[in-house]
Amino acid sequence: GVFDSAFLAAIHEFASMGQPVLARIAGQIATVEAEHRALGRYIGGLIPADNWAFSPVLIPSVGAAPAIVKQAGYLSPTKGNSYTYHQVSTADEGVMYREPYAVGC
Repeated sequence: GVFDSAFLAAIHEFASMGQPVLARIAGQIATVEAEHRALGRYIGGLIPADNWAFSPVLIPSVGAAPAIVKQAGYLSPTKGNSYTYHQVSTADEGVMYREPYAVGC
């Protein structure tokens, strides 16, 4: 969805600005967002859980993301859909690549 698209738009914007390292990091985050989407679909019992061969770019720019996210209801807390943020630790021994990583070329 929207979050995947925001990071895909960021890749394009960073590449256009001549910032390949930032474009790569945005790509790394986009893949994690895609995993979140597939996991959410799996938990929801949707088959197939990963139903996109290619992630679509659904927004024209990163700057357009907040309005689209708000329109989808993500920035409009109402009774029953608000959650308290709980910081997540990446210190678990099973968590790999805790910082952006790329093999040197």
